[in-house]
Amino acid sequence: MQDSRIITIDGPAGCGKSTAVRLLADRLGAIAFSSGTVYRTVACLVLRSTSGPKIEQLSDERRRNLALGVIGDHRIEIHESDASGPREFRVTVDGIDLGDELHTSIVTREVHWFADDAEVRAALLPLQRSIRASVPIVTEGRDMGSVVFPDAAAKVFLTASLSARAERRHRELLGRGEDVSLEEVEADVAARDRFDRNRVVAPLIEPTGAVVIDSTDLTPAQVVERILECVPPEWSETCA
Repeated sequence: MQDSRIITIDGPAGCGKSTAVRLLADRLGAIAFSSGTVYRTVACLVLRSTSGPKIEQLSDERRRNLALGVIGDHRIEIHESDASGPREFRVTVDGIDLGDELHTSIVTREVHWFADDAEVRAALLPLQRSIRASVPIVTEGRDMGSVVFPDAAAKVFLTASLSARAERRHRELLGRGEDVSLEEVEADVAARDRFDRNRVVAPLIEPTGAVVIDSTDLTPAQVVERILECVPPEWSETCA
């Protein structure tokens, strides 16, 4: 059965998904949700809990056990944000929003270890599917239309060139005060592309029935206009 309350936007790192989702949700009176926040939360908690070898030096089993451990030890929940801020779903840990800590360069580099693990993804899938609202929901991630919400009312696959995506990510990190070069960021983005497309569990693919939009030469507003062409007419009527 088609889920008439959800639209999914999937795509690689830096293609503009997060911006598009926020703008689209605002335009439609919907609520935004980023699945990446869930995996970043787990990565952040694991990084906090380890003081020994680097994450990349641990075995797959050890990383998995650490991730499943923090998932079991903490109360990870998804809530609609306070009415005073942007209308979106936020992930909290024991009632606390981790904020910008989720978007540091180290979390960005290490999150794929947990997003690639079948058991970790399975443990977090019910949490993502639990989101509910009285208005439509606009979601973004890498498998929202293919795995999490395969019956969404509308699906979009957003993409852009590697250089454009690296430049966007670089500006974002500089804006947060991080001292990182464009070359380093482009290497990280390229590495994430390889991991996302080649992983065995929930690889980055174009969901069945998705409309493909290349955002390389488009402004965020233009991307939103393209996406609106895919939105079911009743959404506009409901959110008017």
